[in-house]
Amino acid sequence: MKTELLLATLKDCRGAIENASVFPVFGHFCFCETYVYSFNDVCAVVAPLHSGINAALKADTLLGVLSTLGEEVELEQAENEVTLRSGKIKVSLASRSPEAFVFEPPDPQWALELEVTEELMQGLTLCSQTVGDDSQHREFSGVTFEARQGKLTLYSSDDVRVSRFNAGKTSVVGSWILPARGCGLLTTAWGSTKTKGPVTLCLGKEWVLLNTPELLVYSKVLPEHAPDFDTIIKRLLLPRAVWHEVPAALCAAVLRAEVLVNKDSTAGVCLALDKGQINVSLFEGNLSQEGTFEESITLKKADGNTALTLGIVKLNQSLAGMEELMFSPLCLGLRNGEYTCCIAPFGQE
Repeated sequence: MKTELLLATLKDCRGAIENASVFPVFGHFCFCETYVYSFNDVCAVVAPLHSGINAALKADTLLGVLSTLGEEVELEQAENEVTLRSGKIKVSLASRSPEAFVFEPPDPQWALELEVTEELMQGLTLCSQTVGDDSQHREFSGVTFEARQGKLTLYSSDDVRVSRFNAGKTSVVGSWILPARGCGLLTTAWGSTKTKGPVTLCLGKEWVLLNTPELLVYSKVLPEHAPDFDTIIKRLLLPRAVWHEVPAALCAAVLRAEVLVNKDSTAGVCLALDKGQINVSLFEGNLSQEGTFEESITLKKADGNTALTLGIVKLNQSLAGMEELMFSPLCLGLRNGEYTCCIAPFGQE
């Protein structure tokens, strides 16, 4: 077979590889005669591949060797090893019995299906940026899909930021929390197959399945109940909030601030709105800053005064691509089309 094809297929499956796990299965590609897959305790990726072997091979080792071979490669299986032949090159890799690596694809009678669109995946990508990693609050460690009253909305929060994306109309009803790892696999698979045919997202009580023309991506659903994100966002944003165009100068100032604190995730930047001017300066409590700066940026048609001290790294990440902002005593609001993100200042969660 073509080495390039084999490498591309394995790279599509690589997202479910977990080399650091104590379970060897999670760091291997598992080959059956007509497909190959990888999986861990959260998700799995299955891709069609006519390899002719039935064995499990260490993922990083196999990818490294394949990248050094010629245009064509043959796989030959023997006891406890698989041999790769390419021209005059012969490399034998230790293999494991596939019986110990069997992933049983869930079959929950996929009754609920969503048509996957560019807009939905854009929302999933944006909301994935504000997913938390606190093991004590697993409901914040994924993106919530909330389908009700004919609308699909995505939410996420890391206890400092909360995001909402209005994904459009749907006939599906229910709520699902997809873990961050699964969300990453879905967006990656979509990016590599969206031009090759229709893609659907099948929803079950414990699993979701992204069904593409070239890949099947499975992800467990977190068993936790999602918070009432809408109520949280309404509390943070002013009822009659005035939204302003995001000044390019503000994005540049926050980027400078991030450089000056060496991308310290605990460092803050002060944004003080006063009579139509945003005064930007570094928070005095930053420990790792390499310098200081003060800058004044005009915000058109803005009145009132509000001062917020926000985490620099998260603010810089969230500003990317945003079109509008608003100041509230409780947060800085950012939005772009159907996406809204609220960032709480230091001392508030």
